[in-house]
Amino acid sequence: MVGAGFVSQHHLMAWRTLVGQAQVVAIADPSDSAAQNRAAAFAILAIIIFRST
Repeated sequence: MVGAGFVSQHHLMAWRTLVGQAQVVAIADPSDSAAQNRAAAFAILAIIIFRST
């Protein structure tokens, strides 16, 4: 998933209902803390931190 902001929690709750059909395996966000917090809350194992140059 790209983005760990406020709306991402709603998307992740919806994705969670698709067990066996879809799985979020990583979350990407420019904010390290936002990505880590959202990943921890939804048991997402990988995070990607991207910065604009």
